[in-house]
Order: sequence, then C-alpha cells, then structure tokens
Amino acid sequence: MKMCPTCRTQYTDDTLRFCLQDGSLLIAPLPADTPTVAFDETPTVVRASDSQVTARATQPDVKAIPALKPKRRRSIIVSVFLACATLILLFAGAAIGYWIYQHNRPEVANNNSGNTSSKQSPGNVSGYFPSPTPRSTVSPTSKPPRPPETPAETDQESAKQAVSRSVYSWGSAAEAGDLDSYMGKYADTVDYYNRSSLSRSQVRNDKARAFSLYSSMRMTLGNLNVSLDETGTRGTAEFDKEWDFRGKKNSSGKVRSQLRLKLDGGRWLITSERDLRVYYTN
Repeated sequence: MKMCPTCRTQYTDDTLRFCLQDGSLLIAPLPADTPTVAFDETPTVVRASDSQVTARATQPDVKAIPALKPKRRRSIIVSVFLACATLILLFAGAAIGYWIYQHNRPEVANNNSGNTSSKQSPGNVSGYFPSPTPRSTVSPTSKPPRPPETPAETDQESAKQAVSRSVYSWGSAAEAGDLDSYMGKYADTVDYYNRSSLSRSQVRNDKARAFSLYSSMRMTLGNLNVSLDETGTRGTAEFDKEWDFRGKKNSSGKVRSQLRLKLDGGRWLITSERDLRVYYTN
C-alpha cells in the first residue's frame, strides 16, 4: 500500500508511483506508533529533566524582591491624611478670622467716631468755645430742586390740527346742505367779506338764500395752511376752495379763501370769512 503525502490518498496498487489526484510521489504509509515529523527536519526530543531545569531557571526568585511591610504602608497613609487635615483646618481658621475682622470693623469705626465727637463736644470744654453752627450738606450726586414748570397754554401742533378739522367739517356741512350744522361753525359776531361785525343771524340769512338756490353743492378744499398767534387761541386758515353748485341756477369757480377762527369753549369758531384771490368763476 502507498499513500500520497500531499492529499493523504491511499492506493493499494503498489505499481503506482505518482498520485492520480495531484501527481505527488507516493510513499509507503507510516506505522501507527511512529511520531509525525516534518520532512527534512531533525526530530527534537525534549527531556523532562531539561524542561524542569529550564522552568527553574526562568522562575523569578520571590525572596529576592523586598516586600513592603503593611505597617509601614499604613503609617504613610495616616501621615498624608493628617497633613491634609491640618492644611484644611489652617485655611478654615484663617477664613473665620478674616470674616470676624470684617464683621467687627464697622463697630470699631463707630466707636472711634463716637469717642472723637465726645472729646470735641463743647460741653466738655466748659463753654470756652461756642457751639458750632450745623451746616446743611448736599450730596454730590443729588440735584437741586427745579422750580415748577408752567404748563403751556396750548400745544401748537395739536391746535393746528384742531383748526384743520374744523375747516374741513365746515366744508362737509356745506356739501351736505345742513344749514344748522354749517352755521354752528360761526361765532356770534363775524367779519363777513366786505362787511364787519355781522351777527350770526345775519350771516345765516345770506347762507340760507344760497342753500335754497342749489339742490346739489360740491365743495373741494385744498392747499390748507394754518397759523396761530402767540397765545395759541386764535388761528388763520388759508386754502383753495373749488365749488360746483347745481339747482335753480348753476355756479362754479375756484378762489383762495381765508377763515379766521378763535378758541371758544374748546371749539374753534369762525370770526372772519373772505376771499383773497379769484382763480375763475362761471
């Protein structure tokens, strides 16, 4: 019987020389009790005596290493702990002392000031020195009281806005044909165009004739300019007035008008009405 050393295939035909699987040279099989060794290698036999000698040679000598005694190690730990505790106590004592010093410092200052004032008191010198006159001290950060401010009689801007609203309301009442509301914008006495100091009833009669002639009245106001006097109670409004009245007769045109008003009981009432410039009339 032969065997392939590569694939371990066994052949019973002793005439074969090469393996039919991989072409390796066949060899005779080894006996069962023969130890397996690699080819081209000299077998090494390890003796028990040599292994024991090697093990003894490689083992460290335990007795040669000095062991740290437990008592000495415990004493070092205790020393370190005591040192740390001592430092902690020192720092705590210093902090407590500093706090006590700062806490008692104002009391010492107050006592010193009290002693000084008592020594310098006029009563202790038997009246030889006159009593000092107390002086009023003003803190550097405090500001002297300001005199009360007198409120302004009228806010200029708000007054101009009020005059503007009154003028536009006057024009809207004319367009609506509401004679009562329209005449409610006038004062008791009015300088009316070329006539001066007319009563409101006289102005109403003239306006009533105009209202009766026209069934449709359209009035447009633009380029309004309002000015106030120094007191803020009288104002002047100048504006472009363009109208287109339709009815029994027609009337249209554009003029530059002026209204003078005064503040009376919280209302701006017309005291004068006239035209400054005529652009055109139809």
